Amino acid sequence: MKVGILAPEFVPVWGGVGSHILDLVSHLPDDVGVCVITVRRRIPGTSEYMDKKEIMNEVGREIDLVELATAKETFLYNAKFQFNCFRRVPSIVREKRIDILHSHFPHMSDILLKYTKFNHPSITTVHTTIGGQVEATRSSGLNFSELEHSERMTLILSPFLKMVERSYIKRTKNFIAVSKWIGNILKLQYRVDGEIYVVPNGVDPTVFAPRNTQKSNDLPVVLFTGRLISAKGIQYIIDAMEKIISEVKTRFVFVGGGDPTPYIKRIERKGISRKYYDFLGYIKERSQLISVYNMADVYVAPTLYENLPIRILEAMACEKPVIATSVCAIPEVIEHGDNGWLIPPADTKSLEDALVTLLKDEDLRKKLGKRARKTVVENFNWKKIAKDTVNVYEKVLKNF
Repeated sequence: MKVGILAPEFVPVWGGVGSHILDLVSHLPDDVGVCVITVRRRIPGTSEYMDKKEIMNEVGREIDLVELATAKETFLYNAKFQFNCFRRVPSIVREKRIDILHSHFPHMSDILLKYTKFNHPSITTVHTTIGGQVEATRSSGLNFSELEHSERMTLILSPFLKMVERSYIKRTKNFIAVSKWIGNILKLQYRVDGEIYVVPNGVDPTVFAPRNTQKSNDLPVVLFTGRLISAKGIQYIIDAMEKIISEVKTRFVFVGGGDPTPYIKRIERKGISRKYYDFLGYIKERSQLISVYNMADVYVAPTLYENLPIRILEAMACEKPVIATSVCAIPEVIEHGDNGWLIPPADTKSLEDALVTLLKDEDLRKKLGKRARKTVVENFNWKKIAKDTVNVYEKVLKNF
């Protein structure tokens, strides 16, 4: 079997979808051939691109790599990629002898092909919905000027994008849902009558694992990782910082691509000293990212809307206690007080209380961290998830 993966996010990893695709490609069995159809993307924060040798080293296996476009930003490149998929994917399928195409939503890379006579076995993994992203951005409390470029464009084009979203889903026969929650959304809100297979997000717990990491100072560390966009709830961390620092001197570390300026200005308006926070930007090397996870005392994800965040699983695999909002599929992973800590969304007071509680209780942090890793190893391990994905491919091919 050979799978062709349509991947406008791949390497360098920019967000959760790219991380998911990289891990899937890396963990598929050796007897499954892989052709990744992707874009040539700048390394975030630089003008440099990764060459194919660097990408292959990141993947860790032999694959066919086809680059259809060049990406310099995070929104319009997707439309360009969709058009190039429309023009070239049918011939790539023939040339590379691809048995099944695997696309990812909300990128909808194969959307234009769905309006043609091109008919080939395919599956779409649904990571999130455009409607949910729009509502989360609107409820973030940030001004339009504070939003990241892709968020502003999504809001402006939301009526059109929602229409396209529903058209795409209607024309798609086979879905992988990365959580039970998103599977139910597809059934109840989008009236999907095709096949929905639930195969969760995951991590490799042999890579993301506890390690001894030297801190730069003695302050406890609260860590956030992810793109610097409003839906991730970064603003609520910032609003909680002053109260937390007054009770427990703490260093807040933010890791991820995007412009930190609006968030730094928000911190500065509160008069918080620079010694209590750092924005490290995008971290290219996975080994360095793992070191940052292991430097943390508490990991926090006050997201407003996020299906099943891989970054939460990464922190849990590193045996870190996670504070996260009880939205979307997060309660499928975290059981409050057992392997993590759940709080309501957009609730700064609850976030403050949870952080102070964990920062003051080392035994509780250790207990939650150990149970968190156990959860990931047993239920969200890529070794199993890759096999489950291959089983889905086989079912789609059999039913085609």
